[in-house]
Amino acid sequence: MEDTNLVKALLVICALLNTKEALSQESYYDRLNRIKKNSDSLRISVPDTNKPSKCFWLDLGTGLISESKEGFVIDINLNYAAKNHILSGQFVNADDFRIFGGGKVSYDFSFLYGRYYSKERIFASIATGLSYVKGWASICAATDSGDEFNGFDFSLGGSIKRHFSTIGIPVRAQVMIRWKYLGIGLSGIVNMNSERPYQGLLLNISPGKLK
Repeated sequence: MEDTNLVKALLVICALLNTKEALSQESYYDRLNRIKKNSDSLRISVPDTNKPSKCFWLDLGTGLISESKEGFVIDINLNYAAKNHILSGQFVNADDFRIFGGGKVSYDFSFLYGRYYSKERIFASIATGLSYVKGWASICAATDSGDEFNGFDFSLGGSIKRHFSTIGIPVRAQVMIRWKYLGIGLSGIVNMNSERPYQGLLLNISPGKLK
């Protein structure tokens, strides 16, 4: 009888020990879960800077060009950039200073592809492609007097126009200081073609989504 009671007592003690161990183990996992929840609530969300941002903007520029004569240029560009690639549609109106007649006027329609680099407020890009160039060149009319000055024939009182169109290779490099929706920068442009080759420097204002 005493042996039976002893066995029962041992069984009760074992059960209590197992229950205590289970409770302590459960509380341990509870503590881990609580710590995890606290750490999740205190975790700071950091934006993924490696995620590529897609930008699109308009460049409005004007400046000076140089060929056989100096002139001015008006430049309009529609740009799309993502993953360090840039695509641009470009329109350029280049006009020589024609104070005394002579000179050329051209209109370029270009499609360009290139690469860009950006860091904080700095944006730099270079691109090239193909362009269709059309325009006219002002030349003096034929005369026997030879009385000409800077392409202007005073004996006939004017000059004549020769129209042209050709294919060119445009190159555009740009450096810009940008904010979220506006940029200001400088652009260097070149167009290599058989009728109206030129190079120029422009000041650009660039509205759009730049970051």
